[in-house]
Amino acid sequence: MNLRGSIPAVVLQKVTRLTELNLRENTLTGQIPTTVGHLKDLQSFWLSENHLEGTLPRQVGLMTDLKVLEFQGNKIEGSIPNLLSALLSLEHMNFARNNLTGTIPNDLGNLHRLKTLFLESNNFTGEIPSGLGKLESLKQARLYHNHFEGKMPTEVCYLATDEELIYLGADCNDDFKCSCCTKCF
Repeated sequence: MNLRGSIPAVVLQKVTRLTELNLRENTLTGQIPTTVGHLKDLQSFWLSENHLEGTLPRQVGLMTDLKVLEFQGNKIEGSIPNLLSALLSLEHMNFARNNLTGTIPNDLGNLHRLKTLFLESNNFTGEIPSGLGKLESLKQARLYHNHFEGKMPTEVCYLATDEELIYLGADCNDDFKCSCCTKCF
């Protein structure tokens, strides 16, 4: 669509019955407005491959009907807000290729319908939380090109053993060990 500029916050306040919003592959700049929380009927939200900056607004966690959330390929910083663990309908989360930092919230393990979790190529640190082992619907997890320490939690490895999790990619190096990854980087 060749959209440029920032996302107008006022528009998101007025368009409340929207179920899909696809703004990917444009040249959008600025921050994701906190007014996204008004889009309570939204089921699919794509902001991928833009030039968005700032942090992930915690108000995204108010969009409880979301099934698809794709923000990859931007310049988003900060951590994943804990409120995102309230997105109980979420099936696909893609925050790859941003500048996200901090740790992965353990509460993401509450997203029982999550099938894909793409967090590669960010600046996450710390350990991968064992709570991700509760994601029994998880089919793919891309966690590589980050700065994790320790080892892949046993609970996550059980998912790979049960053949539910068919792709588990992580950095396997001196700082992080993964005996169950299907792909090491």
